[in-house]
Amino acid sequence: MHPEIAVICHAYYPDLARRIASDLWSLPRPFDIYLSTPFQEHVELLRDIFAPLKQSTTVTVVPNRGRDIAPKLITYRKEAQRYQYVLYTHTKASDPQWAQHAMLRLAGAPHIVDSILGAFKRDPRLGIVAHEHYPPIKPWVHWTDNHCHAKVIATRIGMRLPDTIDFPSGSMFWARPQALTPLFDLGLTFEDFPEEPIPTDGTLAHALERLVYLCALHVGYGWSTVALIDGRQPHIDKTCHWHVRRPLRLARRSKLTGRRHRVVPDLLYMLSRLRSTLQRRHHRNERRHLFPA
Repeated sequence: MHPEIAVICHAYYPDLARRIASDLWSLPRPFDIYLSTPFQEHVELLRDIFAPLKQSTTVTVVPNRGRDIAPKLITYRKEAQRYQYVLYTHTKASDPQWAQHAMLRLAGAPHIVDSILGAFKRDPRLGIVAHEHYPPIKPWVHWTDNHCHAKVIATRIGMRLPDTIDFPSGSMFWARPQALTPLFDLGLTFEDFPEEPIPTDGTLAHALERLVYLCALHVGYGWSTVALIDGRQPHIDKTCHWHVRRPLRLARRSKLTGRRHRVVPDLLYMLSRLRSTLQRRHHRNERRHLFPA
């Protein structure tokens, strides 16, 4: 019988993996660990790094494509679906403070992890819990150069894209695996991702990162974020973000994919956009109350 929790980590940089292993002491036992690396010579080193946790650990060598996104959606797709909750993380080297910001809010202490798992258990429709955005990257929390890639993926899934988005920046978050079903079902392969080196934006991996919340919403799950009050006390946004329920569902066959998908009447789509806007305003007002300037 599997534990409730799995940790899936793309460990490109073993030195940074040591910090992640340290953070995992905050998780309730037992849990399983799944590591990916593009380097065969790092396999035993990674086993040694995570060995003190005394939890079941699997290390898989993967092609050096798709950064942390490809191993998440391809290598450990089936494994993730065996668990109730999965913590996705990776050794982010572009900005170590960003990685520290994320992991502090996702697994920084046992009481933080307990709060996150408690939120999942209280609301069976909560699909994703991510950290609040790292402040320096907030100006880039939008489509940037990724809308074209995202539109192709959305067409395959059968959903339409909003003009504005939110997403788990940095690609670290807790998930109920069912919320990621649309991404798992894409059937991606490593060959779908370009070889390294890749640009800092505008690739398939960057587009998939921006679709996490939208895909959860597409299959009926909401998402939320966790912040730290006074650097210690976790605060999970109680406004679980949803689109309006769509009682009228039509269907047609896509000319591009040949697959059937739902077509949402314009009025319902406008209502969903309005509700999303109101929820974002409520969220901002609540944050201003909690974190006055």
